[in-house]
Formats: sequence, C-alpha cells, structure tokens
Amino acid sequence: PSLSARRYELVKIAFCTCDQSNVGFLTEEDMKKFFNNDGFHSFLGESLIASANQAASFFFQSIQEYLGDNNAIDLQDFAEYYSCVSAEISSDVNFEELLVMQWRLPKIEKRE
Repeated sequence: PSLSARRYELVKIAFCTCDQSNVGFLTEEDMKKFFNNDGFHSFLGESLIASANQAASFFFQSIQEYLGDNNAIDLQDFAEYYSCVSAEISSDVNFEELLVMQWRLPKIEKRE
C-alpha cells in the first residue's frame, strides 16, 4: 500500500521529530525517546490492548522487521511501515490523530 501525500507528510514529520541528530535514520532508542505509550494506548483503546506498556511492546515488536542490519530505520522504511498501518485506517483525521498521539506531535496544519 502507498501513502497519500498528506499521510506521507505526517509520517515524515514524525520521523524528523525523532531524528533529532538529523542523521537520516532512527534507532529503537531514538524512537523510545518520543514514543508516547499512553497516547498510543488511548488511540488503540482498552478493548484492543490492556495497558500502555503492552501497546508500546506491540509497536516495537511490529517495527522490528523494518529495522536494518544496523538496528535502525530510515525514512523510506518508516514510511513503508506506516503505509501498512495506513491501510487499516480509512480516515485521514484518524491517521493524523494516531501519529500526533503516538509521537507527541503538535497539531499539524494542513497545507493546501
């Protein structure tokens, strides 16, 4: 699946938020600094996953296959991961809400 331009822009903002050293890739440690366990859990809901820690474990287990040999992920693979997530979320508003809650992003203005 591919991301719409808007969804790709949101994924890129999340990636750049985590890439504070501006090296073009993220380690699991980089992502853990910005990952919001409670926000991700709130988005998923109690009925799907019982706790915020379980929600975080779910995310970090699911992204493992996208980490390269250097145990890092670049923007292309980060976007590929989210293209699979995106396929399960029909609403752009809900997809944006996921990223905002998951990565503690500010509300992002839509560009025309």
